Amino acid sequence: MKKDPHDNHQHLSKFFEVYKNRLRPPQASIEKRMVECIREVTGIELQPNQIHYSVPTKTITLAIPSILKTEIKAQEEQILAHFKKVVTSRDAPVYIR
Repeated sequence: MKKDPHDNHQHLSKFFEVYKNRLRPPQASIEKRMVECIREVTGIELQPNQIHYSVPTKTITLAIPSILKTEIKAQEEQILAHFKKVVTSRDAPVYIR
């Protein structure tokens, strides 16, 4: 009896699906992408070392002057929505503080 060549493909797809559901992007990747999103939405240029992402709380913490932080907080919803377009919503930050 011949094996169906698509049978292995389906088995491999299920195998990778398990890892796709379990793995999360690295913290540094989230921070770099957030720098890009903030720049694209607000025009404010930040460095990756000015942003910290807490994985358990899904919170972005900004180490910047308060006047810039206020401008970013005013556009928080737009920034987070823009971020979710690129990264899955389960991996996206929920708050900016």
